[in-house]
Amino acid sequence: MDSNIFKLLGIPHTSSEQEVDAAYNALNAQLSEDRFKPGNEGNDAAKRLNDLNLEYRMYKEQQSRKQAGGNTGYDEVDRLIKENKIDQAQSLLDGMMDRNGEWHYMQSIIFYKRDWITECRKHLVTALQLDPGNQKYRNSLEKLDQVVGNGQSNANNFGDQTRYNNSQSAYQRGQQDALCNCMLTYCLIQMCCGGGGRGC
Repeated sequence: MDSNIFKLLGIPHTSSEQEVDAAYNALNAQLSEDRFKPGNEGNDAAKRLNDLNLEYRMYKEQQSRKQAGGNTGYDEVDRLIKENKIDQAQSLLDGMMDRNGEWHYMQSIIFYKRDWITECRKHLVTALQLDPGNQKYRNSLEKLDQVVGNGQSNANNFGDQTRYNNSQSAYQRGQQDALCNCMLTYCLIQMCCGGGGRGC
């Protein structure tokens, strides 16, 4: 069950954990004073304070689970990507404070959706650097490199037309570009929608 802390605090769901903490501390201090007021005003403040503390504890537990490796936030990003709600997925990803390997992996998929292939590969590389033992990241990067034929190239050259031999005809280049684009699409669809996880 998700916490209603954002509603109680009157702040956007995209607020960072630090913003939630600050809003909670301010409201907690106010209600802690108001609960001593006479009559219904004090009783209402005491009830609100109790509800606030319960929801805040639930929220912090959710955050702890995410930092320990839970994928709740990333599952939502994944869902938005699959629904082609790229701006919303990016906004949710931007609100996450822990930029771990999974964060960079999901960012790579979003960049691919925006046709920013160079940035896509850079974030896959970063994801693997942060979590070298993650086979999902490794497989995704290897497949991405294989389909564009640049497994040993620098990320800055990703998609650069100079990877083709100058002696190739325009027809041959066009054929390879078409095949490359097709395979890239297949690979990233597998990354985003593959069975058993989000990896290729």
